[in-house]
Amino acid sequence: MIITALAALPFALATSESQAEGQTKPTTAEKTATVKTYVESFNRGDAEGMISLFATDGSIEDPAGSQPRKGRQALEEFYASSFKVGVKIGLDGDIRSSGDYVAFPL
Repeated sequence: MIITALAALPFALATSESQAEGQTKPTTAEKTATVKTYVESFNRGDAEGMISLFATDGSIEDPAGSQPRKGRQALEEFYASSFKVGVKIGLDGDIRSSGDYVAFPL
């Protein structure tokens, strides 16, 4: 099963590469790489890979409008249940970035 949806990720924290360069925000290339890592980690069923992309107090609201799941344990439970169903995701268009957000069609 492939999910078709539009996802958006906020980037509240800069990556170590952009921090080393003195920037406070991740670059478009870093955001794009993070999206690709997100998709690849999800499809491998790699919960650790998924969780590593979030801040320690990170959250996910899926489906949009639902009660946000916040913190490592809630994220682990969310992804564990997603992996059990056998869902796979794939990019279905361009990755778009603006300010602290990136959106991508799945």
